[in-house]
Amino acid sequence: MRRLSRSGAAQDQGASGGSGHRGTLPSGVVSFRWRYLDESGNETTGPEETFADQAEAESWFTDVWPELLDGGVDAVTLLDGAGEVYGPMSLHEQA
Repeated sequence: MRRLSRSGAAQDQGASGGSGHRGTLPSGVVSFRWRYLDESGNETTGPEETFADQAEAESWFTDVWPELLDGGVDAVTLLDGAGEVYGPMSLHEQA
């Protein structure tokens, strides 16, 4: 996972690159996706992307997190199917 600051600097924590998968995955395949949260911790809208694996989801997030923050997303949680992988993770710079 890459931890990101608002400036866009990434600290690599084991995530590898990859490209996102748009659309529906084959039946029976668990998909990774992001849950978007506002500053109150309530779910908010964001891109409805699904990914075949965690690395692809994290690579996509690394590229778009500044746009998410500008769009009103304050934190994200990575989901594997219905289960949480980790999060919520703030998009704001840590003090």
